[in-house]
Amino acid sequence: MLGQDDRERLAEIERRLAVEDPAFAARMRSGRGRYPGGRRRTLLMMLALWATLLVLAIVAGWTAVTAALLVVAVVETGRRAWRALRDAGRPAASGR
Repeated sequence: MLGQDDRERLAEIERRLAVEDPAFAARMRSGRGRYPGGRRRTLLMMLALWATLLVLAIVAGWTAVTAALLVVAVVETGRRAWRALRDAGRPAASGR
């Protein structure tokens, strides 16, 4: 549990954030974060991935599952790197 001083500092940070970037502060207060519905989509994607890997393991064996996981990891790493590079060129949102 936070002490009184820490709670006051956190409240000050929240007030400044609400002034500097009200859209972000509103998303955080709503609990939706950056991607609305992202948790549900992530859960469905993970379930689909596990089902696909199970079928692949039964049909083609564990070597194919390992190869598929490697492909998924490489694609996801590339997607994240591309997004980071794309976002690095954008100016920061000031909320003004």
